[in-house]
Amino acid sequence: MISGRRIGIIQARMNSSRLPGKAVADLCGEPLLARLLQRLSGSRELDQLVLATTLLPADDRLGALAAAHGIAWVRGSEDDVLDRMYQAACQYHADIVVRLTADNPLVDGALVDLAVSSLVGGNRDYAAVSVKGGFPLGISVEVCRMAALQTAWQQAIEPCMREHVTPFIHTQPERFSVEWLVSDTDYSSLRVTVDTPEDLALIRCVFAHFGRNDFAWEAAARVCLARPEWTRLNQHIQQKSVDRVA
Repeated sequence: MISGRRIGIIQARMNSSRLPGKAVADLCGEPLLARLLQRLSGSRELDQLVLATTLLPADDRLGALAAAHGIAWVRGSEDDVLDRMYQAACQYHADIVVRLTADNPLVDGALVDLAVSSLVGGNRDYAAVSVKGGFPLGISVEVCRMAALQTAWQQAIEPCMREHVTPFIHTQPERFSVEWLVSDTDYSSLRVTVDTPEDLALIRCVFAHFGRNDFAWEAAARVCLARPEWTRLNQHIQQKSVDRVA
């Protein structure tokens, strides 16, 4: 059984190619990243949340936002995100690493707990919530053992594996014990990540509808399915990388 410190690491940067500054975009009166931090605070399985951003001066703003919410933050490579995540995990003595991204503001603490429990209960090296299991694009949580992350950090060579952090692990099920969680309902047609202005418009509709921050991700998914005028906002957007676990 896996035990030890469980550290949630949120990767974020201001220099997004399709929607610069999206992490601090207004989301019904609060920065998008602040909304995500609040939603993740409900996790019972995490020992600590850490923001991992880059060394670029523009990302000072993200560090200040994290600090204002009582969240630790670290800096690292802009492109070698695997190194950034690994160094953050080392600094905070992680035994279990939960990878999160600031462009997925509908992820909540309960979903994090589900993924962590699956990893621990199944004694896995890696467990993930993603479109592979019928979740919406943008409802993403990846959990791995520190030992697996260290192996990836030491051995992954291809730039895409350094940028996307976990492909070295989850593309080798013969080497690592991998579990893809499965949603009770297939929501994989939904796109609720924030990568473009159209994505942000949809997410603003969701938060405005609930008028609060503590709604479950699945409640948001059901509302999106019931309102095709929302999903039409970003249905034409193509994901940049088909290999991304989002």
